[in-house]
Amino acid sequence: MAAITAPFTGQETQLYAAAAALTLSSASAATLVGEVQNLGDMELSANVIEVSTYGSAYKQKLVGQKDSGTLDITLNWVPDATVQSEQALLQTSYSTGAKVHFAIIWQDGSNQAGCTFSGYVQSYGISQPLEDVVTVNVSINIDGAVVLDTDGTL
Repeated sequence: MAAITAPFTGQETQLYAAAAALTLSSASAATLVGEVQNLGDMELSANVIEVSTYGSAYKQKLVGQKDSGTLDITLNWVPDATVQSEQALLQTSYSTGAKVHFAIIWQDGSNQAGCTFSGYVQSYGISQPLEDVVTVNVSINIDGAVVLDTDGTL
């Protein structure tokens, strides 16, 4: 498939999760996380270290460690693990502390881009509003680098 070459909506975004490591080429063999209502912002950042030197009018900077941050996910909750096994995987990961492996694939027609990462379920909360769908709010604390593939070669 080709790369995404113009602005696009997130409507066709797909989230995959697995207990074993994922690559973008193997993501479709993993189970698609169903009932995704929202994927939060993925913000990659780096620590910046200030270097002060006597006699210098300006501080210098060095780039330190990078942090892939957290990803907040909202799912329409389906409690039956036989119907939504990946939702159960997230709940189990929260309980056991096991690492979960993820792939996100962004689609725009036949064009695509994606990323893979691993992380730990930092929080798992169930929201039960009176007159709205019951949701699960999951925060994934990303461990290590997010590997981006933006050229469509997935």
